[in-house]
Amino acid sequence: MTAPSFPPAASSRTIRYFSWRQATPWEIGPHTARFVAKNALGLSAPKDVGFTVRIPAPAVTLPAQDSTTGTLPKFVGTAPARSTVEFYENDVKLGTARVSATGNWSWRLTGEMGLWKHWTPGTHHVDVYTNSGGVQSPEHTTATFTAQ
Repeated sequence: MTAPSFPPAASSRTIRYFSWRQATPWEIGPHTARFVAKNALGLSAPKDVGFTVRIPAPAVTLPAQDSTTGTLPKFVGTAPARSTVEFYENDVKLGTARVSATGNWSWRLTGEMGLWKHWTPGTHHVDVYTNSGGVQSPEHTTATFTAQ
């Protein structure tokens, strides 16, 4: 006698689809999900699927890459909804921007008392990270522009 196969042979196979959504967001990092299906004979074949939840780097649309700006450029872009975007130059944190529910954000360098601060003339390389739930994305976007 031959053991039944899973999935059943194509001639006796009924294809059913399902979807499932976890009630809370997956935590950042590696995960394994186990899927178990039963055939018509009640036999199961568990399948483990590994995946990693990552925080994507934010997209920066302004200032345009390698552009020349004034000394008060506005940074604009997108990132995962309701996260935070962080700005660094030479490993010094310059500020943060909250991301809206639609995934949009904007930011300007500010100084004391919340007043806009002018960038020094010259080329700047600003590393922009996403922070979600207190975890900073390992990936980042570098915005390069020249202030004059």
